[in-house]
Amino acid sequence: MTFVGIALANLRAAKTRNLLLAVAFFFAFCLFGVLTAFEQAFNAEATTDAGRLITVNKLSFMQPLPATHFGRLLGISGIGEATFASWFGGYHREPKNSLHAFAVDPATYLEVYRSDILLSESEKTRFKQDRLALLVGEAMAAKWGWRVGDTIPVLSRSIVQKNGSRSWQFTISGIFKGGSAQVDTNFMFLRHDYFNDARAISQDTIGWIVLRPLPGVDSQSLSNAIDREFLVDPASTATDTERSFNRSFAAQLGNVALMTSLVVGASLLTLLMIVVNTVMISVRERRKDIAVLKVLGFSPARIVSIYFAEVLIVATFGGIAGMVAAFGAIKSLGPMLTQIAPGMALSVEVLTIASLLIAVTSLLAVTAPAVFVLRLPALSSLQRS
Repeated sequence: MTFVGIALANLRAAKTRNLLLAVAFFFAFCLFGVLTAFEQAFNAEATTDAGRLITVNKLSFMQPLPATHFGRLLGISGIGEATFASWFGGYHREPKNSLHAFAVDPATYLEVYRSDILLSESEKTRFKQDRLALLVGEAMAAKWGWRVGDTIPVLSRSIVQKNGSRSWQFTISGIFKGGSAQVDTNFMFLRHDYFNDARAISQDTIGWIVLRPLPGVDSQSLSNAIDREFLVDPASTATDTERSFNRSFAAQLGNVALMTSLVVGASLLTLLMIVVNTVMISVRERRKDIAVLKVLGFSPARIVSIYFAEVLIVATFGGIAGMVAAFGAIKSLGPMLTQIAPGMALSVEVLTIASLLIAVTSLLAVTAPAVFVLRLPALSSLQRS
């Protein structure tokens, strides 16, 4: 009988045990695939232009800035292009149907974010010409079945119009795509000029300013110059890179990388303990078989390699099934997590790590059995049996 044949025969001899072991690998690697893909998407930096800076109210990014700050900022030397935006929020039909919406400057926002927000020239033109125009991301449009030309109501919990209404009517002028898989398109953009004129309170304020320095201008020096300009202003500012701003915002959810590592590590450690215990039971039960193999001339290394092959076969089937399940789970969960983990997917890196973990787990699982096999005296074991 061949080496692989012995391993397969041993697996068939304990079908239930090996099936349960494969199930353990399935759940562990399904969890690994989903959580690792989430962590990678959450911490992805592909959506962030490293050269962009964000200026917010120093007290809190939730506090608005006077609209005049934008004009004053443009007068600072070293700024290439800039835009501004405000948070709008809102919901569709019912409060549970939250919509992530921003009021933006139509003349500048699409230029600053031209690499992230992909639109046709006709869609850009319609947005700039129609004060009631609305740009919707393809993920949001697909979710609600919206098309270009549709007129939709957006209701707000906190932003009231001058006429007392909380319902804002817009016409979709374009549906934008993301410049990369990591760009979230579960957003909508309305015109800031219309938003500012129609709202009852907080007029002539903006939420934040986004800018890009001129080539060769140091970002840190420019940030310091901007904050010095508004140092004694009642609405003083804090300027940082967009990447740092996004990281600090994400940090409010906690250390996602650490939490993910702890959960994945705990699941893999538990899996390893289960596998080691299962293999040790199998080795003790097949004590006589091991003694016979030794008498027939099988070296301890070859006997251990048979157990390694058994574990590797079970781990491979269970691990592959788990990663396939993780792929399906990510496809289902991805649209619901676009706000915090856009572009969530099983990357080649994740699949490579999973493959290595299957091999390493199988190798570690036979370490303790290997010691047992080395110490097992063949003749005395046969005599006892």
